[in-house]
Amino acid sequence: MLVDGNLVLANVPFAGVSSYRVTTAGSHNIAVQAAATPGADLLTVPVSLGSASDTSIAVSGAAGALQALVLTGQQPAAGARSRANTLRECVARFPALDAYINFVKQFGAIVSNSTSPYTEIAADVAGTTHEFDFNLAGTTTRVVALPGVVISFGKTYSVYVVGTGAAAAGRRRGGR
Repeated sequence: MLVDGNLVLANVPFAGVSSYRVTTAGSHNIAVQAAATPGADLLTVPVSLGSASDTSIAVSGAAGALQALVLTGQQPAAGARSRANTLRECVARFPALDAYINFVKQFGAIVSNSTSPYTEIAADVAGTTHEFDFNLAGTTTRVVALPGVVISFGKTYSVYVVGTGAAAAGRRRGGR
């Protein structure tokens, strides 16, 4: 990943998540390239980054049809925040998902390449364990289960669903 032509992240694997990088506020051009073909942009995205905020860019889709979802977050106010994001390559396989935290439905019918709002999650400073589950919208058919996710008070997290069908997996990002 390049920001304004400068390499900032390298070798992020498929369905992987990177660490955050600090950059200046303002308008930037983000480019995504395959590690095997440096110099050839697969996707370019103009973004406007705010001051003192976290922004995630999720890339999804098939080769030649990549999409970016720019997620701008705020700093947590009172407790841990989490945003459940669903990112899948194949919309037909998962038209929408319901998101659960500790078996309680938090968000319904999150469509592909979109995001839910943040929600506050009870957590202490040392970390509290939670389970995140994603079901096909309106059903009890679980697509992804993420048990044992530790969330700490005062931090911001995102949970993603990546892949398709039986290869769907969940990823957690955050802790800032």
